[in-house]
Amino acid sequence: MAGIGSRSIGALLDALLLGVALLVVNVVLLVLLAALGDLDRLDGAAAGRAAPSWLGGLALALYALVNFALLWGYFVVFELLWNGQTPGKRVAGIRVVRLDSSPAGALAIVVRNLVRLIDFLPAAYGVGLLTMFIDRRSRRLGDLAAGTLVIRERREIALATLQPAAAPAAPDPAAAERLDALAREYHRLRALSAADYDLIVEALGRRARGAIDDALLARLAAALAARLGGPTPADARQFLMDLAAHYRRPAR
Repeated sequence: MAGIGSRSIGALLDALLLGVALLVVNVVLLVLLAALGDLDRLDGAAAGRAAPSWLGGLALALYALVNFALLWGYFVVFELLWNGQTPGKRVAGIRVVRLDSSPAGALAIVVRNLVRLIDFLPAAYGVGLLTMFIDRRSRRLGDLAAGTLVIRERREIALATLQPAAAPAAPDPAAAERLDALAREYHRLRALSAADYDLIVEALGRRARGAIDDALLARLAAALAARLGGPTPADARQFLMDLAAHYRRPAR
């Protein structure tokens, strides 16, 4: 899972890019109004003596529309087109996914970004940062509302990165019986670590995007199964999804 530090880096980079885009729009507007001779008219309009020309009014309307599109569309469009990433998230090596590790859908992305306005209150992501400090998976309100999670991307999936340690976490109630069977069959399941969970989520996400094949997924499942003290699973993908669900399962 992505921590507050990596998410902050991504957010700062996105804010910088968005600020540059808004600055360009403002400069273009000023140049256009100056060319139309509307800058003086706007000063007069403020004093109640004149109004901008119809072309100047159209430019101001387009300016407002472009500003709205940039502020509200930047995150939604990039996360939709780049499979859960914005330019800032890509540089920071993080990505938005569903809680079950599958790629976030259009509705989830729209919801998490609509709630961004609340996360930003009272300023500089005050509510969002507070929520991320409280939530053990560093989710802001938008993620809680949309059922999404921001994870760290691994540039390379290597079996050598598997490490022991950590403890279990949150469940899928519908799969409780299967998860209980998993715990009985793999007696060292408590050795599943946060690093393992991140690797599983990333591997499943990449398989869903066609970035890796079933053979690598099977190798990862076999390596985890051996380390967790159980047999090699017949269905690697289901096994990895169950491991991820077990890790999210609350301790009982």
